[in-house]
Amino acid sequence: MRSILRITLLLIPLLLVAPGAALAEKLHCPNVTDNDEKNTETARRYFQMGGMFLDKADYTKASESFECVLKFVPYSLTARYKLAKAYDGMELYSKAREQYELILVYDSKDAESLKPEIRNRLAEIKDLKDRAATNPTPVELPPNDEKTCPSVVQKNLQEALARATKLLDVKDWSRASKLIEETLGKLSGATPEQRRLCYATEAGLNLLLFAGIAHYNLNNLEMARENLTAAFRIKSDVAIPQKYTSAKLLAFYQETLNAYFEVVKAEKARLLRIQELEELHGVPPEPTGNPATPVEHTPPQAANGKPLVLVCRVQD
Repeated sequence: MRSILRITLLLIPLLLVAPGAALAEKLHCPNVTDNDEKNTETARRYFQMGGMFLDKADYTKASESFECVLKFVPYSLTARYKLAKAYDGMELYSKAREQYELILVYDSKDAESLKPEIRNRLAEIKDLKDRAATNPTPVELPPNDEKTCPSVVQKNLQEALARATKLLDVKDWSRASKLIEETLGKLSGATPEQRRLCYATEAGLNLLLFAGIAHYNLNNLEMARENLTAAFRIKSDVAIPQKYTSAKLLAFYQETLNAYFEVVKAEKARLLRIQELEELHGVPPEPTGNPATPVEHTPPQAANGKPLVLVCRVQD
């Protein structure tokens, strides 16, 4: 309550001095720092401000506040929902649709509770044009399913890739890695299948590869190895662009690729061994759904003089 009152007191003098200018000026959003505690406090403060502006139907200031919150906490479902409501109130329907569609990708109980309302609202504003647009074109979005990466997410990945490419071209490894981390972090609320589909797009794959390059040049070798391995899982022959290569980076790339193939080889051997056990002892195949679901199975009778083999699956 103190922080809300303090913010109100700061706003009043601005409105008294120059009401027109105060309303027109864009809300200032600080830069993200290396201090997590300070970042959290800033996000909390702007979240409170956004709520206050939303209650007063000042949708412009509300949208600027929640944009700032998402700059600090890109995974905040509540901030993204309130940002969508603010855009909706401003009659910026294309932006509102974009935020609503992103929420549909989230995979959490809170998101599930919002999805029926969001789908209804998306149907209502599907063909509405932005109030401020000169020549707006309707945005046709594919149904949100498990077969494609949502177009709004693909657009975000493509835009991030263009910015990341420019940063890598000038060897700004730190900003590039932070940009990619924030972009891919937005997929943390998606289902595993949706994340896989989005990573498998050209932009998603290149962002993983570029993250590996950036982290390598920052000497964050574990992060570099993790991102390169994620790229190999999608396309094992993905190559580093010539303009970013160096002898040491190529050696690291090859070492990581070899380690990935060793893991793949070990996994194939494990699956083959399981298949042999299934065939030799009549064990039913592992369920394709939830492995914890019991499977009814009648084991074969043991022949005289031969041991009875009991097999139980355990999760390693």
